[in-house]
Amino acid sequence: MSKTAPRSVLAFLTALLLSAAMPARGQFALEHVYAGGSYSSMPGFQFANQLFLLELESSGWKYVRIDRETRQVVFYNLDHSLWKSVSFAMATVLNPNVSGQDVLYISEHLFDLDDGIEFMYTNVFTNGIDPPVCVTQVVDEETAGLIFNVSDQYATVRLNFRMQQYPIQSTPVGTKLILSGIVSDSAYVYGLAGDLPTGMLEGGGQERAAEAMELFPNPSSTELTVSLPAWRSNASMEIISGTGQVVRTIMVTGTATTIDIRALATGAYVCRIQGGDGRPCIGTFIKN
Repeated sequence: MSKTAPRSVLAFLTALLLSAAMPARGQFALEHVYAGGSYSSMPGFQFANQLFLLELESSGWKYVRIDRETRQVVFYNLDHSLWKSVSFAMATVLNPNVSGQDVLYISEHLFDLDDGIEFMYTNVFTNGIDPPVCVTQVVDEETAGLIFNVSDQYATVRLNFRMQQYPIQSTPVGTKLILSGIVSDSAYVYGLAGDLPTGMLEGGGQERAAEAMELFPNPSSTELTVSLPAWRSNASMEIISGTGQVVRTIMVTGTATTIDIRALATGAYVCRIQGGDGRPCIGTFIKN
């Protein structure tokens, strides 16, 4: 071995340690690709489909893929597993260009009080027709039909025209960025390292950057100790599964509380406390 070999080895190890200690310049982790979630190359189908995030009233956060070619609204859990699909094949087609069709106000309890999905569907055809022909309908999952149907009335505010207007959303399992492919017929979901700062949150919310709580031991199969900032003590904490469901709500008293997690299914969870100032306190753990 040459005399310079140890020095070169030392230099390599030093560079490796320094690179590990330096923060990454880009923290974009591609999590999932949704085929059929974006631009379609079929003639007349420009920007036919789309993918976005939505928080439902009872079922929590879901990825929503609107497929206008097959006339389906498809829902996925936050771990990207399929949740359900709702057809709107019964809705009226006036415009042969499907990019002129809008699916708006997807909800569980807005249009009726059952737990099924409902949404507003609007369609207008203006090409060479004066006045234009238009329709507004509400599609109901529970009846697989329409619960509202009017012609000559149209929702002119197109909330999700072409692309979802909120490409970045903070969810219980982290901040997500959704980009639409222009050449590919796919949507791309990236995980981001931080949270949306105050003033940039979609929908005019006042939520502030999250504080961290300490959870240990992590992973754990039996007990979990929750350590909070002193001013966060005596608060209600939600435990959220990888599908976005709140599986337990627990009162955390004092700055350190030990809870029994044996009944939880194996997997990843988020713990969240929503402060009165709008700033959440969050932490993640693995149940093994």
